[in-house]
Amino acid sequence: MSSSFLDKVRETACQFFELPKEEKSKYCRSENEIEGYESDMIVSSNQVLDWSHRLILRVFPEDERRNDLWPDNPPYFRETLIEYSLKVKSVMDLLYKAMARSLNLKENSFSGQFGERALMHARFNFYPRCSRPDLVLGVKPHTDRSGITILLQDKQVEGLQILVDEKWVRVPVIPDALVVNLGDQMQIMSNGIFRSPMHRVVTISESLRLSVALFHEPEPEKEIGPVDSLMDDGKRAVGHRVESSFLDKVREITKRFFALPMEEKHKYDREANSLEGYGNDPNVSKKIIFNQSERILLKVAPENERRIERWPCNPTDFRVIVESKKERISVAAFHLPKYEVEIGPVQSLMDETRPQQYMRLKDYRGFYYDSIFQGIAPLDLVKLNP
Repeated sequence: MSSSFLDKVRETACQFFELPKEEKSKYCRSENEIEGYESDMIVSSNQVLDWSHRLILRVFPEDERRNDLWPDNPPYFRETLIEYSLKVKSVMDLLYKAMARSLNLKENSFSGQFGERALMHARFNFYPRCSRPDLVLGVKPHTDRSGITILLQDKQVEGLQILVDEKWVRVPVIPDALVVNLGDQMQIMSNGIFRSPMHRVVTISESLRLSVALFHEPEPEKEIGPVDSLMDDGKRAVGHRVESSFLDKVREITKRFFALPMEEKHKYDREANSLEGYGNDPNVSKKIIFNQSERILLKVAPENERRIERWPCNPTDFRVIVESKKERISVAAFHLPKYEVEIGPVQSLMDETRPQQYMRLKDYRGFYYDSIFQGIAPLDLVKLNP
């Protein structure tokens, strides 16, 4: 979808909400119904209302559209929404396939549970200015009931937040991006591997804000449930493409290596000023705090840069952490840019309100190890205007 088309979708929403109240009232939601124009349904005297107006319309199945609730003004509202919905539906179809493949499932493992008459609702949200944003929310904390929700945010004004580790984290505005949110029914179908995040919308005192969300749900009479292969004796199964038996083999080989006599492990010792090989922390400073660990580090990719003489039996990176009561092993694989490639913040993620925070650089490992030896956070060395 082009930037100009996404702008057209936003402009269509904006023009509707700018209509006189009596014009918008033609499309008001009926009592006990979801579709139409209005604010929160009042179901309790103790209810906390959202600081927002919205228009909710069913887009699919096509024969279930409430055409009397689809605005005639702006005149291109209908064609814009239908075109946008079809494009977003294609994105959703790709996402369902990709998520299934990421779990080593058949491509239709999720999409096949939605049925031939799956539902799609469009929700146009308008958040007016609020004089007391510290007291009022645009949308209360909730999870989506959908399989997937795709959100087109306001092009300039932030407001969406997600709950991460019991803290609310803002979702930045990226003008031409679509925000993908997984809903409760995807969490069910994936047996809890994919999560439905708690999120909310905060109000803003200085600016108006709007967004457009499309929700995709299974047809109501269609039964859904966890994919069979994601369950094992009623328990959650491994959610990646590596078989448990192979992971057990990796752990066993790791244990066998570290159980070797010391003189055998020393055959793979790390050379001076080198990271690869077997050993402990290099002693480069009197102030360094050593890790209580043995480890072997091996470069896996690019393949032609492997130090084969340092590889004992298994092509993996090893990392071992010793707890106070028992030994523990783990295996970590690290993916890095080539050392000669310059990296830096993506240009579209910087603007006047969010200036560049980190320098452009090559070979981050130098900064990383310098910071460890200095006892400071690695990112502090590359941050601008700390």
